[in-house]
Amino acid sequence: MLEELTGQVGVVYAATPPHLLPRLVDAAGARGAACRASVLDVGGQDVLCGTGLCGGCDLELPGGPAAGQLLRACTEGPVIPGEWVGGKSVLSAARRTTLPRTWLGPGALTDPAALARLEGADGLLLPVGPVATGSRRSSDARTRVHGSGVGGVDHDDAPALTVEVAGARLTWAATAGHRVCLAVRGAAPEELAAPLQQLLRHPDGGVVGAVEVDLRGRDEQTVLRATARVREAAGRTLPVLVKVLAVDPQLVAVARSAVAGGASAVVVSGQVPLGGGRWWTGPSNAATTRAGLRSLCSAAAEQRWPGTFLVAAGGIHSATTVRAALSDGADGVQVGTALWADPTLLPVLRTAAEAAPPPSSPRPTTDRRTA
Repeated sequence: MLEELTGQVGVVYAATPPHLLPRLVDAAGARGAACRASVLDVGGQDVLCGTGLCGGCDLELPGGPAAGQLLRACTEGPVIPGEWVGGKSVLSAARRTTLPRTWLGPGALTDPAALARLEGADGLLLPVGPVATGSRRSSDARTRVHGSGVGGVDHDDAPALTVEVAGARLTWAATAGHRVCLAVRGAAPEELAAPLQQLLRHPDGGVVGAVEVDLRGRDEQTVLRATARVREAAGRTLPVLVKVLAVDPQLVAVARSAVAGGASAVVVSGQVPLGGGRWWTGPSNAATTRAGLRSLCSAAAEQRWPGTFLVAAGGIHSATTVRAALSDGADGVQVGTALWADPTLLPVLRTAAEAAPPPSSPRPTTDRRTA
């Protein structure tokens, strides 16, 4: 079409799939035409608040005078000079910052002081939670394993903590010089945001280095609203991890909603829900976790969701499973019930995760298994 318009136009306005945008910019420039490109939907970015506050449409531009700077597509776009695209196949979402490669699963081991004593725990964010509004639990609870079998354990959902108990753990972490990942759980967006806001306002709330929100089994609209509310409560800079189920038939749609709501990372959980607040967890979950990772990476390559930092959770019990998860698209791993069986595994798993090549940014547009 550009060949047909040569000499007839001075400006080309482009609203095209992201992988075609640089080619269109180059073609227009070669014919002496300026280009104005719409970035409203680059990489699947969604506008939520329309005011630049939620971070749902933040982009990092690779070229032009704005190279390396953040642009909010809703307020500073959505139409920008084409040369700012910089010849890249996609523009990278600003959320894709480098996060830790190793995470500890909230609820797997409920005492952060015990976790801090494990070999290999130095510098990791210690999990505090899950915290839920209205929880009556006023003291620490021991994790109970009610049944076991080949390749996993049948266990109850992690008991929730009160805001008061969680606040006491923040005070302990501040005194001991640790930072934490605060996990929140609730049925509605406000139930997630309320305890988070209270704890971030706590005198020792500065030790919170990340927030994880458990949205396993929720539909895409619920995930969108809940993540956006948690992002609003957490602020723009605190990493927010959203945990989803690898076996969810709507995994891609749910992950897309999480990113649109402002998630910094998606935790792909291979746990299998058994109903009634019970889960099947263990080495056998590695297959479901890896299948979820492959599904998300394929969808990112097809531009069906923007992609983000992926954390594999479930079936991570050896250096081999860590490397397998990373090869299937994970950028990091979350260690949980494997430490029930062998607390000495942590340094092995962490070494395997951190020895891998650093996560690519932006996420490639081809399947990482064939890259």
